[in-house]
Amino acid sequence: MRALLPLAFLAVAACGDNGCVNDVQDEVISPEGAKRAVLFGRRCGGDDGFVSHVSIIDPRDTLAGEGNVLVLSADSAADAASGGPWVEAEWTDDLALTIRHAANARVRVKHAEVSDVAVTVEAVAR
Repeated sequence: MRALLPLAFLAVAACGDNGCVNDVQDEVISPEGAKRAVLFGRRCGGDDGFVSHVSIIDPRDTLAGEGNVLVLSADSAADAASGGPWVEAEWTDDLALTIRHAANARVRVKHAEVSDVAVTVEAVAR
């Protein structure tokens, strides 16, 4: 089951650590509502632009810091400027999340399990 909740109204939220800024791009709620996957761009100054991050958090928790599941660097200046490399997520059940991302993105962090959720990551040519 796939559930997407657009978060255009969240714009940019400062995360408070090292002057970094998180830009929430999407949120995917697990089928039973026990977890949420937050997809966001993160910029920490310099000319690096946004880096794509994915975190699994509890529904009432506030997003903070880097992604705890996946972190992707842009392979192009256009991706870096537009919020980071393309990424999407889909819950297959309450304890399984599939993440797809642009094949040309550089994977900086990738975890197979977070908060008892099994994570599958797939690189996709688009």
